[in-house]
Amino acid sequence: MKKIGLFLSLLLGPALPALAQNDAAACGVVGAAIVVYLLFLLFAVAVGVTIVVIIFKYIKKDAISRGDSPGKAWFALLGLIGLLIYLLTRPQGNLMPCPHCRANRMQGLPRCPHCGNP
Repeated sequence: MKKIGLFLSLLLGPALPALAQNDAAACGVVGAAIVVYLLFLLFAVAVGVTIVVIIFKYIKKDAISRGDSPGKAWFALLGLIGLLIYLLTRPQGNLMPCPHCRANRMQGLPRCPHCGNP
């Protein structure tokens, strides 16, 4: 119920001062609406940054496991489109655990990209 109230205050924020009894109450309502809007905006930006960081870590880990340049992780800055580009252009092959360090490596690589052992 609290979330619905916040959402309605965002939608009706400009109309709420008209319902206030005096100018001071109207200023208080507008101030509260601005704070709610800024919190919502901060939350949206935080979610976006979190998604980019998760994509970045996935691409970097997968690129290293496949013996490719970890520099391809910069595709993450393009968001989901960058992830799609990476998935279409990455080296194809099976990932298997390294017998020495147990990290994933692509089958057929001469050396493990993590520990350097054959």
